[in-house]
Amino acid sequence: MLVSALTLMAVSCTKPDVPSGEDTPPVDNTGGNEDNDDNNEEQTPKVYKAGDFYKVGITEGVVIWADEAGEHGLVISLDEGVAAWSTESRMLTNQGGEFSLSNGQANSKYVKQQENWKELYPAFAWCDSKNALGLSSWYLPAPEELELALPAVEAINKTLKEQGATELSLEGKYWTSYEAGAALAYPFSFRSGPLYEDIYDLDKNLEHLVRAMRKF
Repeated sequence: MLVSALTLMAVSCTKPDVPSGEDTPPVDNTGGNEDNDDNNEEQTPKVYKAGDFYKVGITEGVVIWADEAGEHGLVISLDEGVAAWSTESRMLTNQGGEFSLSNGQANSKYVKQQENWKELYPAFAWCDSKNALGLSSWYLPAPEELELALPAVEAINKTLKEQGATELSLEGKYWTSYEAGAALAYPFSFRSGPLYEDIYDLDKNLEHLVRAMRKF
């Protein structure tokens, strides 16, 4: 019965059209951290590229993508967790919300407005657990944000290994913050990219890997 239900809900589970006016990831993901310069530590301008270790104040991670100037981009956490996207089957977009394929920060902000969100949305709660000691900008990434990491996975994993951190899995599936239906959300593979049509792994109740992201 589960397969039948998922099949019905996933009939149109291909990559949705990006709403008119929505920015592409390179525009969405420049700047915008909310940590007040990472706990008010004095900043030293630095140019980053994908694969660089990132440490500013108490924030640590690895850069997965940077703009042409190397001044803004995306960082992933050194560790990862395993969690379900949600423990309930309720379509949030029916509650007046809108999810973005390229802005996980906005998606996470919307989920965190829901009642009892930490209990109902474990993957989001895991990412938010990193927001302590004045931090506030770690979030569950969107599909197209993770997709930006694909050309640099080898360099990213090299740095993670050097830091004694958890390397990105090429076999596992990672939750993204994009809702695909009442019981469905999009997972991601660092081997093949967003899994828009993999209906057997879209069930929100399934536990997939989770990696937090932030902007710089």
